[in-house]
Amino acid sequence: MKIYFVRHGEDVADKARLCQGPNDPLTETGKKQAQSVGKRLKKIPIDRIFSSTYVRTKETAEIIAKVIGKEIEYSDLITEWKVPSELIGKSLEDESYQKIWSQVKGNLNEDWHYSDEESFSDLKSRARKAIDLFKNTKAEHLLVVTHARLLRMCVALALLDEELTLPTFSKFGAFFATKNTGITVVEYDPGKKDLKTKGWKLLVWNDHAHLDV
Repeated sequence: MKIYFVRHGEDVADKARLCQGPNDPLTETGKKQAQSVGKRLKKIPIDRIFSSTYVRTKETAEIIAKVIGKEIEYSDLITEWKVPSELIGKSLEDESYQKIWSQVKGNLNEDWHYSDEESFSDLKSRARKAIDLFKNTKAEHLLVVTHARLLRMCVALALLDEELTLPTFSKFGAFFATKNTGITVVEYDPGKKDLKTKGWKLLVWNDHAHLDV
């Protein structure tokens, strides 16, 4: 099977450089980006669409689904890494935001919490469940409309599995950038479960050739 991960379109918090929450809608640019990626995906025989339940991903998925003519299935398993709620809506340049976020990113205890956010272990566990969901769909071509960190976690787990640590994931995230509505494609073949790849292969990372807005 092939899994086509699509990051959501630009949203209002994204544009304003604010810490995002679950309820940020797409900007007009974000809607155009979703329309463009929908036209691109129309050439692919998508069997099923999974979308995060956050507003920006739901809106992105709805636009894509209208273009390619498929129903959407929503899952909380593919929402973004939950940040401390006191950060939502704060400027990314705000001193208090940077102080708290540096603690969240820099603490090497993978189960540590600042407040009500997901720890690294929480996110990794959720991403494993998401991967199991994907593998059990029996779809040949699965579209997953999701978020940057969750996308990277799924790909990093496919590559490293139990070897994935917080420092490694931090490096992975810094190196593997994602654009709004960029397409990342991974292939899973359970018949090729060798010790190195366990049936997974990365085919495309962050393809955004469709973006003309």
